[in-house]
Amino acid sequence: MDLDNMRNLYGSGRGPAAKLDLKDRKILAALGEDARAPLSRIAKEVGLSRDSVEYRINKYMKEGILGNCITVVRSQRMGYGMTLHLYLKLNNPSPDTERSLIDMVSEMPFTVAVWKFFGAFDMEVTFIAKDPSQASSIISNILSMAGKSVQDYELAVWTKNYLSGSFPRSFLKGLDDTYYISPRAQGYYFGGTSGNPLNFNPKLSQANYVPDSKDMKILKIIGDDARTPLIDIARKVGMSQGMVRYRLEAMKENLIVAFVPTLNYEALGYTMYALLLNIHVLKEEDDKRLQEFFYNNDSILWAIGAIGRFNVLVNVCCRKESEFQKMLNDIRHEFPDSIKEYELLHAVEEYKYTYTPECMFR
Repeated sequence: MDLDNMRNLYGSGRGPAAKLDLKDRKILAALGEDARAPLSRIAKEVGLSRDSVEYRINKYMKEGILGNCITVVRSQRMGYGMTLHLYLKLNNPSPDTERSLIDMVSEMPFTVAVWKFFGAFDMEVTFIAKDPSQASSIISNILSMAGKSVQDYELAVWTKNYLSGSFPRSFLKGLDDTYYISPRAQGYYFGGTSGNPLNFNPKLSQANYVPDSKDMKILKIIGDDARTPLIDIARKVGMSQGMVRYRLEAMKENLIVAFVPTLNYEALGYTMYALLLNIHVLKEEDDKRLQEFFYNNDSILWAIGAIGRFNVLVNVCCRKESEFQKMLNDIRHEFPDSIKEYELLHAVEEYKYTYTPECMFR
């Protein structure tokens, strides 16, 4: 892995934000809603020609605003029932030692994401596991590779989804109502309000659905390149386009949650923070209030519930530090007796981000 080519997504102050007009923001929002959306559909929604939309998307990629588009899957359907977030505090490692550790954990077949932070923790490694025994083995392996470099760590085990999206509400404001985030949205949203819920839809999902080898070939192609054209997928897997389309629809009903873009938030004028909360919520109505708070806040991009010392994890995407301070003050005022402890991390670098790690294909 060439770490020199990793993406700087989270606002370390390297360069000015890109200048985007209303059409640009609508195109990006459309990709946030469905990164596999045909250019012709996006063009119709935005009010441009297909060629103009294609030109602009290529420009976003060339300028580093838009990275690859990825496929989000329900890992439980692949036999991986656990998603874990491991936060590492390093013991003043040399740059070479840190790069070596990042390289090793990024190459692990179970790793979903690797981030670098400033704050109480220096790194986060997100990974999936089939069961607690495998999770324990992966953690032991990471700590063994890190050796004396690790001073301390915290583990959070994913239990529920409050909110997920490609953009904070602040980016979507001023667009058509189609792109607003509604508190009524369920589970995942990606750009707009009609994203797929995390929970299975019993009308669509087949309880006995298991992806076969051909499904897995398709998934491997689109896992980290979700905009691969249908004709190219068909050629690579040796099927007709009609059959590939049919299988994709079946996977979207049972396995695939969404197709989402990866973005350089710094280039969009944002800084990313991670907020780790130890919050005591006993009543169901309090948990609903917490979810409503996340939906209604303009700066919150992503929030989950977890088991661990920090049982609520939040990604906050802000244009100004004052926006983050306001969000933090608001949540502390809204839940004054519930928040027992919190840590604030400034996200600097994203070294890996996928929902289809290599272990799924073994």
